[in-house]
Amino acid sequence: MPKYTLYTDEQLFDRVCQGDDLAFKELYERYWDTLWHYVSSTTNADDAKDIIQDVFTSIWQKRTDLQLKRSFRAYLYRTTLNKIIDRSTHAKYAERYKATLAKNHQ
Repeated sequence: MPKYTLYTDEQLFDRVCQGDDLAFKELYERYWDTLWHYVSSTTNADDAKDIIQDVFTSIWQKRTDLQLKRSFRAYLYRTTLNKIIDRSTHAKYAERYKATLAKNHQ
C-alpha cells in the first residue's frame, strides 16, 4: 500500500482523478486546517465548514474531468474563494428577497 503522506499534492490529485479515495482523504486531511483558517476569517464556523465540504465534494464529483493548470494548492484556494463569493452573493440576494417579502406582506 502506498504511503500517501510522501506524495506531492499533484501526485495525489492524479490518483484522485483515477478514483483513489485514500489519496482524496490525504488531500482533505492535508488542507483542512489551512482552509479552515482561510475561510473562517471571512465567515462564521458553520458556513466555513459547509464551504470546505462543498469544495472537497466538488473535487470528488468532478474528479474525472478536472485538469490542473497550475498547482493543486492554487486550484484549491481559487475554488474555495469562488465558493466564499457564491455563498456571500447568495446570502445577499436572500436577504434582499426576505426584506421585499416582509415589506409586501405587512
